[in-house]
Amino acid sequence: MGDLILALDIGTSRLRSALFDEAANPLHSPVASVPTGLETGADGRAILDPFALLESVGEIIERCTRRVDRSRIRAVGGSCMWHSLLGVDRAGRPSTPILTWADTRSTPDAAALRTEIDESRAHARTGCMLRPSYWPAKSRWLARTHPREFSSTRHWLGTAEWLWWQLGAGRACSASMASGTGFFETGTPNWDARLLHGCGISRDQLPRVSDDPGEGPIGSAGWFPAIGDGAASNLGTGAAGPGWATINLGTSAAFRVVSDRTGPDPPFGLFKYRLDLERFVIGGATSNAGNVRAWCIRELQLPDSHALDAAMAQRPLPEHGLTVLPYWSGERAPRWRESVTGTITGIRQSTNAIDIYQAITEATYYRIAEIADLVVGRGDVDIVVSGGGCRSRSELQRLANVLGRPVRAATDPEASLRGAAVFVLERLGVRVPTPPASDPLEPDRFAVERYAELRSRQAALDARLGL
Repeated sequence: MGDLILALDIGTSRLRSALFDEAANPLHSPVASVPTGLETGADGRAILDPFALLESVGEIIERCTRRVDRSRIRAVGGSCMWHSLLGVDRAGRPSTPILTWADTRSTPDAAALRTEIDESRAHARTGCMLRPSYWPAKSRWLARTHPREFSSTRHWLGTAEWLWWQLGAGRACSASMASGTGFFETGTPNWDARLLHGCGISRDQLPRVSDDPGEGPIGSAGWFPAIGDGAASNLGTGAAGPGWATINLGTSAAFRVVSDRTGPDPPFGLFKYRLDLERFVIGGATSNAGNVRAWCIRELQLPDSHALDAAMAQRPLPEHGLTVLPYWSGERAPRWRESVTGTITGIRQSTNAIDIYQAITEATYYRIAEIADLVVGRGDVDIVVSGGGCRSRSELQRLANVLGRPVRAATDPEASLRGAAVFVLERLGVRVPTPPASDPLEPDRFAVERYAELRSRQAALDARLGL
């Protein structure tokens, strides 16, 4: 009967919770999970209700811990979507909803900000772009469109920081979460005075940055500040050292590597966040992955996941004749063209719904492949895939063929959740064994050549239309 770690994962579309032992093995399966209630709109909104989210967090904690002696819970950790923002008054009452990374209403404010502040210099300091995903543009949008709420805000927080505060665990912000705001100098590390001034925010409105635990509502358990979900994913898959990378295929998608202080800076357009005060997370994210899959299933009236995966397994090569720009939600890395939209060319009378779904899926993989090439070049790297990309062997094979690199499936489908537990255990001085890696799927040489042709075709279409 050893100590336990309670981990929470606050995603864009779902909340998850699980208990882990001191080897970061989950105590129960499946994990507790509830939807977040993300609200989206044609105007670009992608928001969460703070109070509804707080209620759901309480629900999953109760469901996760009701069968155990809570005195066994030694510590609590969290993984949270990067970049979300809300304002609160002195008492912690929200003055705004939670604006998630996917909220694009600040696009014109980001453009205005880029006329005032050199984006390349800001990127060099913060590892972030001056784009709608991040706090500078979001705060400028709030000041312009909701001036009363903006002026009444005493504290600016991320989702996890506010939830922890409301649960009685303080409102410290981890270095990882701070680095995803766009206001944080990753190399110093300090809040960036020039960007704060340009957005009308003072340093005392932002949380204290610390990776140390505070007290919480569960006995004597220490509550560690949550880390970014991408950093947690690398930890959870074991891909947190040299020669390893992760691809996460969730609502969005990302390619990431972890480096120490000696690691290179990323090219302009990619990100450099922190895992903690010693390690960095370098990579790039796209806005289109699981959300586009969900659109296809809904709007093309495709069969359930099992039947759809079976149909795709019969299509190892791209014989549909379609070229897709998969910008259903604009583009983030590497060019950050928020206003571009999706395009499908090559449709014929014989084109069917599965053709379209396959072409869209492959098109999202091409974007990941471009980011991977920018991050690691053509060097050897072991790639672990987590999230929805693990759902079938045939899709992992397709991804390997598009990348032209071997890939491995994550052995734990809840990589970010496990990573939150690993981070806490590391901070407690517990040596966590690296999870066993699945055997790599090698790319098929003929398929690699075919997909390279279609990547070039997509790039040519992108150059013509993705302006």
